Amino acid sequence: MKFTTPEFAMNYTLKGNQYAERTLVFLNGIFHGEPSWIKQSRYPFIKNEHKLVFIDYPGCGDSEIYQPFTYDQLCQAIHTLIKELQLPNVTLIGYSFGGILGLELTKRYPSDIDHLIMVNSGADISTKGKKMMGSVRHMMETDVDLSTIFLSVYPWFFSDDYLRQLNDFQAIVLQRYVEYNHSRPSVLAFLDALSQKTSSAPEKLTAPALLIGTQGDIICSLDQQKLLIDSHPSFEWDCLPINTHAANIEAHLVVNKRIQQFLEAHYEA
Repeated sequence: MKFTTPEFAMNYTLKGNQYAERTLVFLNGIFHGEPSWIKQSRYPFIKNEHKLVFIDYPGCGDSEIYQPFTYDQLCQAIHTLIKELQLPNVTLIGYSFGGILGLELTKRYPSDIDHLIMVNSGADISTKGKKMMGSVRHMMETDVDLSTIFLSVYPWFFSDDYLRQLNDFQAIVLQRYVEYNHSRPSVLAFLDALSQKTSSAPEKLTAPALLIGTQGDIICSLDQQKLLIDSHPSFEWDCLPINTHAANIEAHLVVNKRIQQFLEAHYEA
């Protein structure tokens, strides 16, 4: 389905239990679509007890950009979509950049978002992560083949052990990245909007929040995780002893169970 603003269109998908009284809205990382959440969308507690909403950001997947837009307009559009769909009892689950975006939305619209869960996220991405994003931008601007670009990008997200498992599936992995990020001008416009982001949210976070990070995350580093927790003491923080930026995939059993524990505790509160 498509939600349209004057600046862009966002594709979204509704899954899970459409009769549920609670909703999980998934906010992707940059370059990633709904398939990055496959380990969560199949988990019984998540899929059976919640409405699930998956959103493609402007310029990604089948979402179109009509003219340049701002980070503020992206925030407003996601909030408007949540309101128009009349989603009950909303929890945002954001991965990487999606967690940073989720934090902004939760602070801006406290009456409409009940809980926040951030996975492999933090106060910001690390300096190494920003250098990686700059490299992607440069390669896109100079017409480097998309498969070559993402061949250099996707190893940043995974541990060495998981990358060895992906060796035989590399062509499929690259194809998914290329298909999701197929419109070079649109992806660049999306990156432009993110590079100019400013926060208009209040400093205080009122909703219950959970950060699931990893000790060896080079994109949302331990320093950025600590900075987030130090500035928002109400956060619960689980830092897993693994070296990955994709705990939702590589440690999905632990991540899914922790999400369930956090939500059940606050549903009962």
